Amino acid sequence: MFEKLKARLVVRGDEQLRNPWKQKNKAPTVAQASVNMTIAITAHENNDMESIDVPGAYLNADTPEEEKEVIILQKEETEILVDLFPEFSEYVTTDKTMLLLVDKALYGMLESAYYWYINICSTLIDDGGYKQNESDECVFSFKTKDGKMSIIDLWVDDLFHSLLWNVTGKRYNQWWYICQRTKVFGRLIKI
Repeated sequence: MFEKLKARLVVRGDEQLRNPWKQKNKAPTVAQASVNMTIAITAHENNDMESIDVPGAYLNADTPEEEKEVIILQKEETEILVDLFPEFSEYVTTDKTMLLLVDKALYGMLESAYYWYINICSTLIDDGGYKQNESDECVFSFKTKDGKMSIIDLWVDDLFHSLLWNVTGKRYNQWWYICQRTKVFGRLIKI
């Protein structure tokens, strides 16, 4: 028997209306040359490198107030939602569907990757003290007082991270400090 059932609400981006006034809806990804450079710097500094997948990354990204999307739940989805949350029954339309205003990115939305990118950038820069690279907007670096460097390359919801070690041999904790302070990362998985 099942101990737990799990479901995820996704949007069909192929049916999503495209807004011609939106300037950007795709997230950039790190250039291969930047990844190669990060690997070279990591080797030169004798640091370690890790690859991290951020599960549920898009679900942690807020949608900007002026770009909130409205989605229509079809009859079947509406019935399931009302069964789970009877208080939502007052929002069911006459044709048994429901309109929802989306305030968090959902998988399948055209803009989800972009919202995640904006969210992770502000977290790394504002909360983590990282600086964004001028040549590649998906590369972030953090320099310690003693000149050691931590580098993060973004590729959609994966991060390549060059790890720092301090003189006592302990791992420099700036990266994990950011993860603890913010909820943008959800639960991290090393791959």
